[in-house]
Amino acid sequence: MTTSRNNPAFLGRATESAKYRGVYRITERAEPGREYVIECPCCTERFNTRAEGEQLMKVRCPKCNTLICYSSKPQKPVPAAQASQPEQQKTSIVRYYDPMSSNRSPAQLSWPGQKPIDLEPRTYIIGRDDPDDPSDIRIADNAVSRRSLKLEVTQDPIKENYKFLLTLLKTTNPVFLDEEELVEGDSIYLRYGDTISIGQTTLLFKEKKR
Repeated sequence: MTTSRNNPAFLGRATESAKYRGVYRITERAEPGREYVIECPCCTERFNTRAEGEQLMKVRCPKCNTLICYSSKPQKPVPAAQASQPEQQKTSIVRYYDPMSSNRSPAQLSWPGQKPIDLEPRTYIIGRDDPDDPSDIRIADNAVSRRSLKLEVTQDPIKENYKFLLTLLKTTNPVFLDEEELVEGDSIYLRYGDTISIGQTTLLFKEKKR
């Protein structure tokens, strides 16, 4: 995206957070140091904002005080070897497994317009619905990258607890766990009730009722 100080570009539409009422997020990624125009989703007031540094930006509408968030963190380059085989890239644990709050039941993944998907012990690749580069769990959203996430489901054969390890393989637009932005290579052990915002879609990780 190219902008100028005299003619700032429109950053994108803001949508309400699935978890926090009254908080809105723009999924398009801004370039640090550039100026943009934001339209408030509540009162339609338009105002300028400058993306400062590499961080999650939080601004308020000057008219109605609505909180709007967007990311000014540039996309990290992915080496060619990792781009061809994203599942092999080096990862870092952002949230570790907590045995005191373990998931004792199977889980499901759901999003608007999609029947809940049962998550059995195996590895799933999650990404845009693309027949040329298919994923195990496919999302009909052009803002989602191909083969973007990896979800590893394991079960302890003795305690029968489940572990759900989510890893961000690659993405063009920001991906959020609840309100925390993830970067490529981040891994998180999911807990029931977590939301994953990817593209224009919000996935809900929830306990499967027996």
